Amino acid sequence: PTPTVNDELTVNANGPYSTTLGEPVFFSSTGSRNPDGKIEVYRWSFGDGRVSYGENAIHTYVAPGTYTLTLKVTDENGAIKKDTTSCTIFPPPNKAPVVDVNGPYMCVVGEASIFNSSGSYDVDGIIVEYRWDFGDESGYYYGENQVHTYSEIGTFLITLRVTDNEGLEDTASTLCSVSPQLNIEPVVNMNGPYEGNVEIPVMFSSSGTSDPDGTIIGYRWDFDDGSEYNYGENPSHTYSEIGNYYVTLQVTDTDGAIATATSLCTIFD
Repeated sequence: PTPTVNDELTVNANGPYSTTLGEPVFFSSTGSRNPDGKIEVYRWSFGDGRVSYGENAIHTYVAPGTYTLTLKVTDENGAIKKDTTSCTIFPPPNKAPVVDVNGPYMCVVGEASIFNSSGSYDVDGIIVEYRWDFGDESGYYYGENQVHTYSEIGTFLITLRVTDNEGLEDTASTLCSVSPQLNIEPVVNMNGPYEGNVEIPVMFSSSGTSDPDGTIIGYRWDFDDGSEYNYGENPSHTYSEIGNYYVTLQVTDTDGAIATATSLCTIFD
């Protein structure tokens, strides 16, 4: 049959339309009219294989791109008219990455410490660069995790900047407290027990006494007979009475750590 013609029938899809992916689009047929009757059917074709009926429509696209939108109206006598426009769907804007520098950190001067960025993420892409600044003027270091050794004690500001695959950045800072190395106390070796005779010098030795992480700077011998201390490394001492004496050697290292040991000295007639 010959299609019904209605020259007075007007269709208006309005547009062009645009929005961001994931957001609904509101379509309006405002301006569509039929002066000598009414419009019975509004059919929207969204260009993505989906259709909807109604004077106005709402649709959400699932992929970015530009779609051809068609509104077809039909009057009460079957007359049809169409109008076409476009709808552009933009990708969502890039969201910045989120950095996690962790910390604060506690470090020891001269010892390697591990710094990590676990917890850093990018919700809509990937982090392509990690840039560390350890606050000690040693330059930038690149990588997800780092091993760094401080050469001075103090408190340093660590800054981590991350960059995603679209160039957005996020930066965070934390503190690192760098303390001196823990001093290990000296090891005393008195080489006793000793024995000797009244009024004859007894030779004492600290041979084998050592300091694992420094130097011994002081020796102090107490001969347990009321005499004054002796500060030599390997002294001699003369007892005036027979008996058992508990000789004590105290040594001090460059960092002030002290170690003490005692040995028996038996004096005969």
